[in-house]
Amino acid sequence: MSVRALVRSPLALLAAHALLVLFAVLATPRGAQAAPSREEWDKLKADALRAFGTDDAAARVKALEGVAKADSLDAAKLLLALLDLPDRALQLAEKDRDEYEPEFDKALEQITKLAKQGKGKVLSTDLEQFEKKEKKMVELHAQVKALSAVQDAIAAALGRLTDEAATKWLATDGLKDKNWRARVVVAQVLAGAKAADATVNQALAAAAGDKSSPQVRAAALDALGKRGAKDAAAAVLAALKDERWQVRVAAVEAIGALDLREGVGPLIDRLQQEAGRLREDIDRALLTLTGVTFRGDPLGWKGWWEMNREAWEAGKLEKKPEKKDAAAAGGAGGAAAGGGGGGGGAEPGKTVTFYGIETKSKNLIFVVDISGSMAEETDVQKQVTSGSAGGAGAGPKGKRKIDIARYELSRAIGLLPDDAKFNIITFSSDVKVYSPSRMIVATKGAKAEAQRFAEALEPEGQTNIYDALEKAFELVGGHKQIDENYKGGVDTIFFLTDGQPTAGKSKDPKEIADEVKKWNAVRKIRIHAIGIGRDAADEILRRLAEESGGTYVKR
Repeated sequence: MSVRALVRSPLALLAAHALLVLFAVLATPRGAQAAPSREEWDKLKADALRAFGTDDAAARVKALEGVAKADSLDAAKLLLALLDLPDRALQLAEKDRDEYEPEFDKALEQITKLAKQGKGKVLSTDLEQFEKKEKKMVELHAQVKALSAVQDAIAAALGRLTDEAATKWLATDGLKDKNWRARVVVAQVLAGAKAADATVNQALAAAAGDKSSPQVRAAALDALGKRGAKDAAAAVLAALKDERWQVRVAAVEAIGALDLREGVGPLIDRLQQEAGRLREDIDRALLTLTGVTFRGDPLGWKGWWEMNREAWEAGKLEKKPEKKDAAAAGGAGGAAAGGGGGGGGAEPGKTVTFYGIETKSKNLIFVVDISGSMAEETDVQKQVTSGSAGGAGAGPKGKRKIDIARYELSRAIGLLPDDAKFNIITFSSDVKVYSPSRMIVATKGAKAEAQRFAEALEPEGQTNIYDALEKAFELVGGHKQIDENYKGGVDTIFFLTDGQPTAGKSKDPKEIADEVKKWNAVRKIRIHAIGIGRDAADEILRRLAEESGGTYVKR
């Protein structure tokens, strides 16, 4: 059969078409799908815009899934535009919840008071009235949660894009978006971008110097560390001099993540200028690079550098093998290790110890569980890890969990240096702040007064973990959202509980940990967690510590 006859044959035409389709399928990378036609894309876009014009969170998320599957430059542009849209539905939902919250708090306080008077028993009518208010509070919070999750869904959709043009556009244009919150999301997305093109690293390096937003600078530095972007070493090292401590922490962490040998000298120089928690962070990074720790002691590191600088810079001195407990010694807690750091035990005026966890922080919050189960007796010898320094007396004045918590808290307050700032949050069914209007300067008189408060704590009620952590982040600055000014001084939180969440806006351990991770994304707050007894919320506590660079201890 001639070529002309073959072309004219209907069966041959069908066979040729089938072969072309087969070749197209074989040429398509596994897992990829054909780009939508212009008509299909226009529909996806219209569906997304229509969904975002409603308060239906589920419809929004479904529309975002369709946009992400398009995996194109157009998809990237639409997703960023959606991220920039003011979310009126979320704002209204938050307003409704926040306006109702005082009424609910009053009802919670009343039912707690009645339960205390009735020794755990309340009238069924009083309980029914409270449960109605609690149900409404839960529903209002659920609506806020659902709408808040849309922002996360947009970020997730951006993260699923693999189109090279989309990734480059996010780097070149997305990181220059007018909305700093959107730029933070773009930086976080680019941290996981597979594109090896230098454009991404160059754009993130430029964003690390974003003068208008310290949050973006911190997010960009985090991304460079996660990408292994050693070609951006100059930008990372320059950020050690940033005016905001959170950005300096991000730079320190990136130096460690990138294993920058050339960062040892600048880190030691910076250590001489820092005080408080930043010394922990720098010591951790130096431990990662050198295998040595001086527990954040500037003089120890200065002497080490004077002795070893020439050999280190010549490449003749290799990293010292780390001891098993060295990672803990480099900052939060644990025994001394490595290159001759100081001995064990807290130093008054320099190091604070709470349940055996050490910190050099001078801006911290203690969040302490005083729920009814804290009245249970426990093994005092197992629980008490601290000595009698700090003005807390010879030891606990009883065998209850609360007695030990009182002692540990009072002792930790007494160890605070005079220039430190601190606060105390207690929680049971409700949440109370010791000093609601401001952080407390740790003068001798202020510490004595706070110790009296700590030593008078009594257990009652349920375990409201979510609201306690939420309140702590409000004190950090900027409510649950990232502070517009990013000037919060609090850098460390101690969180103590003996139970599972049984009250509050959320009782779901995973949800609570997820929310805290989101609140703390670029805040850089270190959370040390203490679980008392076998019923402690291990899932939450372990994640709080691990995801913030803190220490978790189980007592």
